Amino acid sequence: MNTTYAVMAGLMLGSLSVFPALAAEPGWQISDVSGSITFYTARTDLIEQGHYDRWEKAFKEKYPAVTDVEVIGLTDYPGQIQPRMQSKDFGDVVLILDSIPRDQYGYFFEPLNDIGLKGEIYFEDFWSLNGKDYGYTQGVSTEGLVYHKPTLKKAGISVPLNTLDQWYDAAATLKQSGSVPLAINMGAGWTMQQWDKLSGLIAGDYGHFDDMLKIPAPYAKGEPNRKALDVVKTFFDSGWTEPDYVSNNWEESKGKVATGEYAMWFLGNWSIPQVGGYNDNWREEIGFMPIPVDNSGQPVVLFGHDWAYGVSAFSNNKTTAKAWVRFLLAETDFADAAGFIPTMKNQHSSMPQLAEIMSYHPKVIEVKAVSSQFTEVANRARLDIFSGTYIRDLLVAKDFDGEINRINRRWATAVRRVMH
Repeated sequence: MNTTYAVMAGLMLGSLSVFPALAAEPGWQISDVSGSITFYTARTDLIEQGHYDRWEKAFKEKYPAVTDVEVIGLTDYPGQIQPRMQSKDFGDVVLILDSIPRDQYGYFFEPLNDIGLKGEIYFEDFWSLNGKDYGYTQGVSTEGLVYHKPTLKKAGISVPLNTLDQWYDAAATLKQSGSVPLAINMGAGWTMQQWDKLSGLIAGDYGHFDDMLKIPAPYAKGEPNRKALDVVKTFFDSGWTEPDYVSNNWEESKGKVATGEYAMWFLGNWSIPQVGGYNDNWREEIGFMPIPVDNSGQPVVLFGHDWAYGVSAFSNNKTTAKAWVRFLLAETDFADAAGFIPTMKNQHSSMPQLAEIMSYHPKVIEVKAVSSQFTEVANRARLDIFSGTYIRDLLVAKDFDGEINRINRRWATAVRRVMH
């Protein structure tokens, strides 16, 4: 069975409270896992909610010689971890940046093949090179429109929204009713990566990103990247997004989606429990539907990975770092707490929103790994694709078309330098 559909078929089975034994155990002994490690994460919400405290406690109970797991949350993860990566001082366990070319994984990270999860997890080869697995995703997501059911119902809007025109009409209606139709969290920056993902949905194949290496001007009119930008620009220019597009109001925005002050946002299922932190009835009041990509009426969803855990090649305690990665994936309720489909194939999610989005029978597009050449071209072209800030800059540019032309020229130059 296709990986994507194997997961989707299991969405309604409910979470496992007991974790089945794994097929392979790691080579280390309990006594080998000792001392202290440092873990950098983007999930500051899980720190604040006390989840990492209880997982550390359980980890120490399993491995009594462990003295400390220091969990450090970074609110601007890419911006804050990148300088540490360059200095080689990035703790013991990190989340792997998308901007790191695949051929550099062996320099920064330790292989994880020996932690005994091969064949047990989804996207296991996504961060692999020459048979070595340098990262395993912390969770699996599907991407769509998260929405506040009472707000849409009060405005007379039926779901799902199957076409772009229906979505635009709904946005105009929601604006008139007093709600912000779509939260894009432009001030946060990283949230804008969603519109890069939309281009993959519009293309109908995530291999589109490597195909960009063959396209002289991938942001020209009619190309998937430009179509995706045109969607978010339509919302932004029409006043259908938050009025404050400078401040980072990510935490505040969760509460506003929870109450319907913000009617929708385009993010993964992982964001739904975060909204639920502000609404005790989130299982009933928060919905999840496919995002319209055109006017064909064919719903599509993106099925992919989240950040991947990586163990630093410069760590002084690699065994304990690897044990921590294995523990988080295989022996905790991280996926449910974080709002993910579990990475482990023997676990399942019980979120009703996942059942809802699949009830619309969407076409499922699976994320594919991009090549090192793509990453190098994007870096040389100064485009933080899958990080989002270049899209934020485009939306506020005085000359949008002029900036698009400059991006196309930078891309073409970078392709020539890397590919020829």
